[in-house]
Amino acid sequence: MSLSRRSMVGGTFVAGGMAAAAPGALTATTGPASPDALFKCTEFVRRAPGLGPEAFLEHWQRHRAPLVRLLPGLVGLTFNLIDSDRSPDAPYDGVIELWFADAAAYGAAVNGAAPELVEALATDRPA
Repeated sequence: MSLSRRSMVGGTFVAGGMAAAAPGALTATTGPASPDALFKCTEFVRRAPGLGPEAFLEHWQRHRAPLVRLLPGLVGLTFNLIDSDRSPDAPYDGVIELWFADAAAYGAAVNGAAPELVEALATDRPA
């Protein structure tokens, strides 16, 4: 996968609310597909209790993202860390975007990932 940068809108809407997120970087792409033509799965995640924002981001970059990049059919991956100074009441700490060619490719990734990858993702916890 090649690495490239993609600018993001600084705010993310959830259930009618808004939280400020630091602009994300598209951390993995596999082809020239336009983001407008892709299927995007958005996940809102929280830090483990006692894990600071910097440690959360470091764990994501060094441990979690390399595992997620192994999902079959993934063409793009973005992580946005919520800026808690601008959005102190946000119910989550990060926003993950998983990009696939279409909904079928996403379904195949979710249902067809290698058992070893599923286990690694399920047991990945910050130290």
